[in-house]
Amino acid sequence: MTRQLELLLLLQAEGKKSVRELARQLEVSPRTVQRDLDSLSAAGIPVVAERGGGGGWRLMEGYRTRLTGMTDAEWRALLLASGSPAAAELGWSSELDSALLKLRAVQPRASLPHANALQSKLLLDGEGWNAAEAAQPHLSLLMEAVLQDRRVRFRYARPSSNPTSAAEAEPPPLRERLACPLGLVRKGSSWYLVADELEEARSDSPQQTPIRKTFRVSRVQEAQLDEQTFSRPEPFDLPSWWASSVADFQAALPKPMTAVLLLPSDSLARLKRMRYVSVENSSIRLWRGERPDCSERPDEDAEEGVWLQAEVRFDTMDYAASVLLSLAPEAVALQPLELRREIRERALRLARMHE
Repeated sequence: MTRQLELLLLLQAEGKKSVRELARQLEVSPRTVQRDLDSLSAAGIPVVAERGGGGGWRLMEGYRTRLTGMTDAEWRALLLASGSPAAAELGWSSELDSALLKLRAVQPRASLPHANALQSKLLLDGEGWNAAEAAQPHLSLLMEAVLQDRRVRFRYARPSSNPTSAAEAEPPPLRERLACPLGLVRKGSSWYLVADELEEARSDSPQQTPIRKTFRVSRVQEAQLDEQTFSRPEPFDLPSWWASSVADFQAALPKPMTAVLLLPSDSLARLKRMRYVSVENSSIRLWRGERPDCSERPDEDAEEGVWLQAEVRFDTMDYAASVLLSLAPEAVALQPLELRREIRERALRLARMHE
């Protein structure tokens, strides 16, 4: 796409803009933008300058170009993006098809076969191998609330769990929430609502200090639009806020740990078959010290009963302690000291419970 055409389409799509704004979006100097505007005017494009504070450049009222200037590569990119399941999940499939049809109507016919062939040669399956995300019946309503800056009321379910008693099988009713929806994010196959939650779910409550939260859409229940609208906080940039939120979430996750273990070869084989455990094969070596259960040294010619030293990576220290206790007494943690202390404390508690 030529720079002048991109400038023309920017003015058509976004309305009046200053030379400085256009220069920033086109990544050129203001002087270059001014020359391009002069070229468009000389070519008969009705670009109009408004002087003074709040002024800028715009297209004459009612003027619209039917020229898209889309290349084959741009068509391929658009068709590739149209394969995202997001539009279907939001209920916008028919609108997307209609938009593509309108673009085809103004696109030169010679370029269409090359771009459309992509759909028969490339398929995007955005779903993972794990179980699909639960139903999200309120997604369209939440999208409407986001677009209209309308408050929304809903109840929010707790993470699913398997109840172990009759009391847990009937949890207390979920409280109603009132929030100002700021945006929706699709990560993987899951949708998330970013919203400022008000402390009291009453529209007539006095001015409240909102708390910004992220809600998983599949856990939203009984959602309905509130009568009141709200003013979006300024400035609020959804991509930047989401990136920061994800970074904070990941930083708070339990950190994986690597332990140096001493264990027989058959226990090491069991460990390799466990989930969330990774054995560093290059670290495995024959243990040449005393065995933990006696003072004998290993027989290098023996095929059974050989003890090995290995570095093993666990998702968390808590999981590492649980695994090693399940292997006891056929596994010993040599490092780190924190893991040794955790195993010892658990073993002592277990011994006291069985006195």
